[in-house]
Amino acid sequence: MKKSNVKVIPQKTLNIIACMLALICFFRIVFILYKCESLYSMGIFYLLTGVGLFSICKNGLFIHNSLNKIVQIILALLFTCAQIIGLYFSTAGIDTMTFSIEPFFWCIMLLPLSIAGLNYFFKLSDKYYHFAQNENKDLFSAKKNFIFGFGIILLGFLIPFLTYFPAIIAYDALPQLSQIYVEGYSSHHPLIHTLMLSAALKIGKMLPFSNSDTIGLAIYTIAQMIIMALCFAYAYVYLCQKKVRKIICYLFLFYIAFWPTHGLLAVAITKDSIFSVFVMMFTIFTYQLIVDKSHSDSISNKWLAMYIIIIVFMLLFRNNSIYAWILFVILFILLSIKKTYLKRVLGSFIIAFFIYFFVNWGMIYFTQATNDTYARETLSVPAQQIARTVAYHEDELTVEEKQWISTIWEGNMPEYVPAIADRSKKDISNEISELDALKKLWIQLGKKYPAEYIIAFLIKNMGLYYMDDTSYLNIYSYAQGYLQISFPYNQQELAHELIPGYKRHQHLQLLQAFYRHFAYGNVIWRYIPFVAVFMQPAFYCWLLLFYCINCIRKNRWSFLTPAVFLISLIGTILLGPCVLIRYMYPIMISTLVLVLIPLPSPS
Repeated sequence: MKKSNVKVIPQKTLNIIACMLALICFFRIVFILYKCESLYSMGIFYLLTGVGLFSICKNGLFIHNSLNKIVQIILALLFTCAQIIGLYFSTAGIDTMTFSIEPFFWCIMLLPLSIAGLNYFFKLSDKYYHFAQNENKDLFSAKKNFIFGFGIILLGFLIPFLTYFPAIIAYDALPQLSQIYVEGYSSHHPLIHTLMLSAALKIGKMLPFSNSDTIGLAIYTIAQMIIMALCFAYAYVYLCQKKVRKIICYLFLFYIAFWPTHGLLAVAITKDSIFSVFVMMFTIFTYQLIVDKSHSDSISNKWLAMYIIIIVFMLLFRNNSIYAWILFVILFILLSIKKTYLKRVLGSFIIAFFIYFFVNWGMIYFTQATNDTYARETLSVPAQQIARTVAYHEDELTVEEKQWISTIWEGNMPEYVPAIADRSKKDISNEISELDALKKLWIQLGKKYPAEYIIAFLIKNMGLYYMDDTSYLNIYSYAQGYLQISFPYNQQELAHELIPGYKRHQHLQLLQAFYRHFAYGNVIWRYIPFVAVFMQPAFYCWLLLFYCINCIRKNRWSFLTPAVFLISLIGTILLGPCVLIRYMYPIMISTLVLVLIPLPSPS
């Protein structure tokens, strides 16, 4: 038998070559960032490079796992390209400092780092699952753990509550207060949330206190805190029930209770807070359905009733969630076609839909709420794509195209702000003829300038894939920062007209300063790379993808079901006006719960 003359390059040599290529690329990018005066934003780029180099040194390029090599390369290339695209479009002046094809070579040179990092991440996840699984068979008291978890979380929420007593009035709350006191109800914001706020204010007026508005806002805030604490306590108990190690359960509990993101959203008047915890509960119940209740006999009527209630409230607290849920139901049927519980659960979905429909219709009917959700609200992507094309190619437009633009935007040119579509669609009317003209214009310009359409879409959604993104911190000039939970300064007078008794106390200045530096303006955590990673919305999108890939590599296809709705929600954000933490919050907390549960290997 003849020996092959093909020489195999030693692994050590390949590792050295990969490191050298990556370092050459890294220093080139750092030089360009320095010239563009954008050397440091969050330091995540440097952190990721360091992790990749470390993974190569740990022989990450050659770690064996059950993923096909081609799939590994595709996933790593997807991640690498996403970061380079984000870096390129978020750095002002970088296009004048680089050759047009240069980012392509960056992707190739940094690809080995991503492959090694991916492999090493899978290896660490297997170690985590082995460590996280608690083999202790001691009896577990769900009731005691629930009370303990609820108490700790509520205690943590009390700190921002006392700091910002009676509530943080987010910018969306002012239109809702205007509905309650001036304009009459509208379904533009979830009506159930507006009615909840209205009920709290009315209860405040019934109580024997001089400042009824303050008491009413406090009642709303306490109710929201309790709802969120109950849901988070349930998540904590479920982690305990899945025999996750106590240290991990405690870390989750204290993270929810005392990390400022959760407390600030718990005391902010925004529909997204309650919606988010219901999404988390829906994710947990769906996980229970797939993992713990594999047979129809194990599903009690009480459990199904709870599942229905969670679905109904989840749909009521965000108007566009119904589209993501319908997609979830379709994929759920496909993934569970052979399950014995399919008929019962499908029946529950039908019941939940009709309850949601009639409750929503009943609220609209009895409050005489108007529907001022214009068709333009669904046109974020087309409006943004047209606006970018007009901004960069106005002189190249035909007379007919300019006439269409004048008709659609009522004599104006669409305003292009890369990170948000609200400005580009604000002048579009609801007339059918104008919407038809917009459709024709969108198709015609798309054929002529497809690259501008792709770029507009990628920049608007940068927060979903670029780990170093900061665009979402400055979406609104009047509500900047991590959580966008303030309202415009020029609306102070309106706020006092609507709720004349509202005045935030100034007694806890030190705590207010801490929260301000966390949630507003030039946030301090941006300069701590390890912390910044866990604050980024893009991190949770990649983590959700990692969860899905892990399910596939462990041949646990049914475990993908809880992630389907979260992926559908990300789809609504992709088509929405911008990426905000408030919009991403349900994905963030639900994904966190999913990845903390040890994923069992196939038996």
